[in-house]
Amino acid sequence: MDKATKIYLDEVNERLDEYRKDEWHSMIPLSEEGGVIADDLVDFAIPKPEEGYPENADYVLLINEERKGFTEADVIGTTVIQSVDYLYHILKIGDGHGFMASITRIDKNPNRETV
Repeated sequence: MDKATKIYLDEVNERLDEYRKDEWHSMIPLSEEGGVIADDLVDFAIPKPEEGYPENADYVLLINEERKGFTEADVIGTTVIQSVDYLYHILKIGDGHGFMASITRIDKNPNRETV
């Protein structure tokens, strides 16, 4: 991971810290902001190989699925990304007019300092 990507991901995690719900998780509600961050997280994630994990992997894309809704323009998706410190679950919803996402970040170890 290059330095610029690392800096950006640190900023994303700082933003998620602003939405901390408890010692275990933070959540950006369904929003256009969440959609922008979700797209970036997916772009930066490393696809998981069929077996095992990439060596020294951080931000591994475990699940990235989309389904059509009632119309061709409706898209509903879910993404799961695993990092060294967190597990991210992203719910994506789009229609012909826009795209939004909610992001739940689950801490692998409780963060009692920020609650």
